[in-house]
Amino acid sequence: MVSVTACVIILASFGIFSLFNKFLEFGVVPIPKRYVGNLQYKWRSAVVSLLHSSVVGSMSIYSVPTIWSDFVLNYTSIGETTVAIFTGYMIYDIINLLIRNVNYSNVVASLIIHHVMGCFFGVIMIHHQQWLGYGILCLVSNEINIIFTHIRQLMLMNDVPKSSTIFRVNNMLFIVSFVTIRAPAYLIILVLLVQDIPRMTALWHFSMIPGSAGLLLLNLYMFVKLLSSDYFVV
Repeated sequence: MVSVTACVIILASFGIFSLFNKFLEFGVVPIPKRYVGNLQYKWRSAVVSLLHSSVVGSMSIYSVPTIWSDFVLNYTSIGETTVAIFTGYMIYDIINLLIRNVNYSNVVASLIIHHVMGCFFGVIMIHHQQWLGYGILCLVSNEINIIFTHIRQLMLMNDVPKSSTIFRVNNMLFIVSFVTIRAPAYLIILVLLVQDIPRMTALWHFSMIPGSAGLLLLNLYMFVKLLSSDYFVV
């Protein structure tokens, strides 16, 4: 079963991100004029997402050396804490998406599905105390790159021109981190998963390999879409 410590961290993560979202309502961090009022929740969600990616991304990098020798059996407290914080955030964001979106678009629906899958795999890894290495590697590949996506979103909310130096530098960091970290990490995960097939139960075999391949294709699609919106739209 999931350890008491992991449960406490998941609940604490959920509570802290929820409270931070509420804290932002008081205007301690300047709110863009266009997002004062009914649209303020979108800005708050972007700030909370940036905080989550920064924390979990940093912790996942720190966790990599502890699980590198065996992605299946190595299980460490720092790795468990990282995955638990991630799971708590996923629960927070699922509830936030359900409350704030009455008419569900395809984007919102896909985010909810993504988050539910993230929670599922996070809880399974913590429950069985196995396969943590793959979870950490996924978090490294995603969260480091996503930091620059959230920064981009916040700059657009603050009407920072796409032609500005700071916007272009952020985009360059996004591209470099995607090419050198995010895409290669997913390829490494796929190769290692194929090698670990003999160690897999049916659940992992029919979920992790197709899921990782699908995420790689989805990430490539999102990468091209973002580049197109910034560089190829007249």
